[in-house]
Formats: sequence, C-alpha cells, structure tokens
Amino acid sequence: MIQERSSRIPGKRKRGNRALIVAWSHDAGGIASSMIEFLDKKLGLERFGEIEPVEFFALDGVRVEDDLIQFPESRFFSPPSADNIIVLHSDAPSRDHYKFLNTILDFARDNFKVKDLYTVGGIVSASAHLNPRRVFAVVNRRELKGELAPYGVELDVDYRTPAGSMPTLSSFLLWVAKRRGIPGCGLWV
Repeated sequence: MIQERSSRIPGKRKRGNRALIVAWSHDAGGIASSMIEFLDKKLGLERFGEIEPVEFFALDGVRVEDDLIQFPESRFFSPPSADNIIVLHSDAPSRDHYKFLNTILDFARDNFKVKDLYTVGGIVSASAHLNPRRVFAVVNRRELKGELAPYGVELDVDYRTPAGSMPTLSSFLLWVAKRRGIPGCGLWV
C-alpha cells in the first residue's frame, strides 16, 4: 500500500514528537502546493515514500499538464536537516476516503510516532486580491485554540457542510485524527 524509500531517511524511523503536515494538490489558489515548494526551497525536502494509487484513485483517465501525463500521487517527504516533521503532498483520492485517511495516519503514527497533524489549504473568499490575506484555523481539540491565538489566526469559524455534500478532505482527516487521539489543526488562507 505504501512504498518506502527508507534508505533516503536513515535513522529517522520510530523517532517521536513529529508533526505531520498534509497538503492537498489542488486547493483554491494553489496555497498548499506553494507551501510545499516553500518548505522544499528552505529545507530541501526528500521523498521517502508514497501511497500506491490503484486502491484509492480512479485510473480511467489521466491529466495532462505542460504536455506531460500526470497520474495521481500521494508522496511523503522529510527534510534531512530536521527530524521533527514529515510532509504528505497528495492528490485527493476518488474513492475509499476513510481508508485512505487511515492509511496516512497508520503510516505516520506507526513509523514516525506523529504527535500533531496540520493541514494547509486555500479557501475561496470575496475579498480583493489586494487585501491582506487572513489565516483561518479549525481544530479538533478545543485546547489548540489557546495555542494558536498568539499567532493572529482567525479561530471563530462556524461552518456546516451542506446536506448531501462531502466535508473537505482536510476536515475529514482532522475528524479521523481526533478519533485516534492525534491533535490536529487545519489552516486555511
């Protein structure tokens, strides 16, 4: 299910106190992918594993970008200079969402003792592009609000998924993490 390149991250397995950062590939404004590019530029992320797409992604078509065929990807990265984070950059699965999210958390917790979860994404808003950006947060534990408050994050978000719609994948992942006792925060720009 997950192919590892463990030789690329020697000595990093089973260390604790890591944070898992999850970024979905196609969010509003490309915020998550831009954050991954920033982390790569600053920390030199190295890929060390990926989730096999067959079980979670419909492979009945392909996407073409810049004349290259693109298949769905879910890849794990870690900076060689820091052992306190791992990063997942992933396309959203087209099926078995619950199993997919549990696969992510199983791998992160069992192999890296992940203690925190952060998701990053963009949201569509009615504000002009010249206005300063605001960062909103949703959390899966009330006490996390106090930890985030000093950073100027907007924490009073009230939202209900419309009837008949699916929650965002980040919200669903935060719920799954809460059920497993992993504190999590979703950051939206």
